[in-house]
Amino acid sequence: MGSTKQRSRCQRSIAGVLAAAGLTAGLAVVSGPTASAQPALPIGLGEIAQYLDTAAAALDNVAGALQSLRSGSDAGLSSLGSLGSLGSLGGVARPASGPISQHFGGAHRGIDIAAPMGAPILAAANGTVIDSGPASGFGLWIRIRHDDGTITTYGHQDANLVSVGQRVFAGQRIANVGSRGNSTGPHLHFEVDLPGGMKVNPILWLATRGVFMF
Repeated sequence: MGSTKQRSRCQRSIAGVLAAAGLTAGLAVVSGPTASAQPALPIGLGEIAQYLDTAAAALDNVAGALQSLRSGSDAGLSSLGSLGSLGSLGGVARPASGPISQHFGGAHRGIDIAAPMGAPILAAANGTVIDSGPASGFGLWIRIRHDDGTITTYGHQDANLVSVGQRVFAGQRIANVGSRGNSTGPHLHFEVDLPGGMKVNPILWLATRGVFMF
């Protein structure tokens, strides 16, 4: 009897951690106006430990992203009103899949997304390629001017797949992840410049368009 109560308390604790971490693994979600989430909780202590480790990692990722938003608040939050709208860009895509290995702030004017060598790099939005080739520090880079005047920069590629003057669309593969230039491992360096030339936190820019990096 006591063991059953202890297990129940442990399950409730894990459910709270998972909910706080926003994890979808282990949850059965029903869509619609009466949507709810029911934890599919493990029974074994080994599985419980695994869930707690996963939840802790997720919380660390959320904390890092929130810190990035704070550090970029002067350059990002103050300009939210001028960041444009989703409609003005015709849709927005995450430029690469992978964890953020370095956030925006200080001398680092973009974000780094860790990804395997050769992984796809995607155009963040519709636009025209204005640079594609060698660049100091980046090895190879691509710059795209989007339809609202925003410019996005992609750096350290292993190979570029588009050329200057080419029209590209949100989600189109434009390059392969690499480690050229000043780089310690394969990743994408991604920057966002507003039409007036102001650099902003790419996490904020993407989030205001419904693309979340965490």
